[in-house]
Amino acid sequence: MPKIALIDDRKSIRNSLATNFSLKLPKGWEVLPAAPLPDASKYVDWILQHEIQVIVIDWVLDEQGNDVDNAVTYKGGAVVDTIRKQLPFLPVFVITAQPDDADLLEHIGEVEEVITRQQFSADPGKYLKRMTRAGGRFAQQFQDDLVELAQLAGKIAAGTANDGEKARLIALQTTVGLVPDVGEHISRSKTLDAFEKKLTEVETLGNEIRGYIKGKRK
Repeated sequence: MPKIALIDDRKSIRNSLATNFSLKLPKGWEVLPAAPLPDASKYVDWILQHEIQVIVIDWVLDEQGNDVDNAVTYKGGAVVDTIRKQLPFLPVFVITAQPDDADLLEHIGEVEEVITRQQFSADPGKYLKRMTRAGGRFAQQFQDDLVELAQLAGKIAAGTANDGEKARLIALQTTVGLVPDVGEHISRSKTLDAFEKKLTEVETLGNEIRGYIKGKRK
């Protein structure tokens, strides 16, 4: 089932938004509310593991207070930067009470839409339709990229790929999140292990997307 991840540091707001999402989401979609991850560099792994097709995020994630769980020191920009490095086409929407935040304005071109909480509360169905349409487009493109990736990998294994096809394979690996987040000094074996782990996660997401697309076409 395709999922929209809802990331907000304040539990009460996250739960309230999740309720609105559940009531208005089209059939076949699921919302996954989540507190911010302790490490902003781990979002791509988390997205692949949970088969996420759309991210909806609060921008000011570094608030303090009794209602905040998993308090972090970063804002939404750190999340977007991480996602765009490895999943450049994953739809990211922002729901925030601070649309004029300086960090948000610097990243405005990296997200699909910035929505105030008041706007969303006034007409959640309208915005959820936009989100699921974007997620559907991402699903189709992701599926197409997986097919092309498999074809190019076959050519390289057979020794028939040209330089352009090899370059395209590298580009596709980035697009579908197959670039392991490892440092320069990590051993080759660990790098390969990380790549294999991400390949398994991507294949799982690909299977989920194929089932979703097949169901939509019936």
